[in-house]
Amino acid sequence: MRFFKKGELKILWPFYLDALVSTVLFFIPVFLVLYFRDLGFSLFQIGLLVGISPLVGLLFEIPTGAVADLYGRKFSVLLGAFLELVAITLLFFFTSFYSVLALFALLGFGGTFTSGAGSAWVVDLIKHEKEKFMKSYFVKSQSLSSVGLVFSGIVGAGMVSVFGLRVIWITASISVLISIVILSFAKEYFVPVRTNFSKAVKDVWANSRDSLRYSRKHKVLFYFFAASMILVFAGSFGGGLSWIPFLQNFGLSDYVFGFIWSGVSALGIVAPLIASRIFKEGKERKFILGSLLVVAFLTMVVLFANSLIFALFIFFAIFFADQFKAPAQRTYFHSHVPSVLRASIGSVEGMLTSFVAIFGPPLAGFAVDTIGPQFTIFISGILTIPAAVTYYLVKKHHKIGVSS
Repeated sequence: MRFFKKGELKILWPFYLDALVSTVLFFIPVFLVLYFRDLGFSLFQIGLLVGISPLVGLLFEIPTGAVADLYGRKFSVLLGAFLELVAITLLFFFTSFYSVLALFALLGFGGTFTSGAGSAWVVDLIKHEKEKFMKSYFVKSQSLSSVGLVFSGIVGAGMVSVFGLRVIWITASISVLISIVILSFAKEYFVPVRTNFSKAVKDVWANSRDSLRYSRKHKVLFYFFAASMILVFAGSFGGGLSWIPFLQNFGLSDYVFGFIWSGVSALGIVAPLIASRIFKEGKERKFILGSLLVVAFLTMVVLFANSLIFALFIFFAIFFADQFKAPAQRTYFHSHVPSVLRASIGSVEGMLTSFVAIFGPPLAGFAVDTIGPQFTIFISGILTIPAAVTYYLVKKHHKIGVSS
C-alpha cells in the first residue's frame, strides 16, 4: 500500500518535508526544564517563562492576524518563524531571568503570526486542490514529525552529552531556519485582502468576534473549545514541568532524556496510524472521549509509581493514548468549521487556549515546588476528567453552520 496517494506529494511535499526534517534538531522541549534548573531557576519561574508566550500571544493575536489578511497566510507564517528564529538565537547569549523572560515574550509574539494562519494555509490548499487528502494529511504529518523527533532525541542526547545543555538553542535556530526555507516553496490558495492596516485590524477583530459568536452558538465548537481549554490546563500539570523533575528523582542523567524523547516519538509514529484505521467518520467524538478516559486513568496511577521502570511505563502509555486521539481531534474540529471562518476560528481557538496557558504553567510549577512532581501529575489526571465529560455532552454531530 502506498503511503502517499496519487498527486498528494505534488501539493503537500513542503509541509510533509518540514514536518520530517525541521524536527530533527529541535529538542528544546525535552531539555528546557533541565537547562533552566541548571541556571538555578525555580519551577515556578520556569512556569512563568512558559506562560509569558501565550500571554503575549493573547495580546497581539488580533493585530498580527491582520498581517495574514494583508499579505497572505504564507507570509504571516514565515514572518512568525523568523521572529522565533531571532528569539531562540538570542537565548543562547542571555541567561538572567528577566532577559530570558523578554525573549520568551518575543517567542510568543512570533507565534501569533502562525497560530490560525498555519493550519488555515494548508487546510484551504487541500480543500482547493484535493479535499480527500484532508484526513490523511493530519495523520501523515503527525507521523512524519514523530519520525523526525525519533532522530531528534538521539541527536539531542549526543549533542547534550558532548556540548552541554546550552547547545539546544543553536540547534533549534538551525531547525527553524530549515523550516523557513522549506515552507517558502509551499503553494498558497489565498487571495490577500489589499487594504490599509487599521482596516485590516478592524476586519480581523470583526471576524474574531463573529467567529467567537459562531463558536458559542455552535454546540460542537463550544464544547470542543471548552474541552480544549481544560486539557491545556490539565496538560500544564502533567507536562515537562512535572515529569522531568519526577524522572530526575530516579537519578537520570540529563542526556538520557533525549533517548526518552526518541522513545515517545517512536510511539507517536504508530499511534496516529493505528488510530486512523480504527476511528470512523462520524465517530470521532466517542473515540476522543475514550482516549481521554484512558489518559486520566493512567495519569492518576502515577501515585503508585515507586520505580523508574514503572514510572517510564506510565509516561509512555500516557503519551501513546494522547497521540492516539490527535488525528480524530483535528478531523473533528475542521469538519465543523466553514472555510470562510477557518483562519479566524483557528485564532479564536488559539486565544482561548492561550488564556488558560498563561496561568497553567506557573501554577503547575508552584505545585511542583510545593507538593512535588508526583502529586502534581496526579492532579493532571483529575483535571482531565472534566474534559472527557465535556466531550460526552456533545450528543451528536452538527452540520457546518447549524447551531442549537
